[in-house]
Amino acid sequence: MQVPPVEDRPTWRPYSLPYKCAPHEGGVPAMRARVGLATILLGSSALLAATSVAGSSPRTSFGDALPGLSAAELALFEDGKEEFEEAETPEDGLGPVFNEASCVACHNVPAVGGGSGRLETRFGRTAPDGSFDPLTELGGSLLQDNAILGFDPEVVPPEGPTSRG
Repeated sequence: MQVPPVEDRPTWRPYSLPYKCAPHEGGVPAMRARVGLATILLGSSALLAATSVAGSSPRTSFGDALPGLSAAELALFEDGKEEFEEAETPEDGLGPVFNEASCVACHNVPAVGGGSGRLETRFGRTAPDGSFDPLTELGGSLLQDNAILGFDPEVVPPEGPTSRG
């Protein structure tokens, strides 16, 4: 894909453009699958930690692997956690727009895979039937507020939102 000259580029970029996030591992779909797996495993450990009964064994903390994982599952958890913590570069496939260079830059409270104090901007509009339209065709609903050199961060497109708050 040839990149248009800077003056011909819109100031927002849909996430669905054919940019690869990890050229050596299948791009955006593969990265989403790896991050999704890491999120599920980290989230599951958080749920277990939050619902564990005092005195029960084994005790886990937020961000730990679930107890009882097989060696293969534990290896997947560790691989996912490593991917989650890794800071990407444009050479790795970061961009053209992004929020942070790694997942853990935002999802780290109280531990890796947790919540965030970072403010994010989401946009969309109210559809005629009253439902929420995330304007996916315009890159919505999450605004990516950083960009690699030569690109502009996203801005809320004129089509959204119907109200700001």
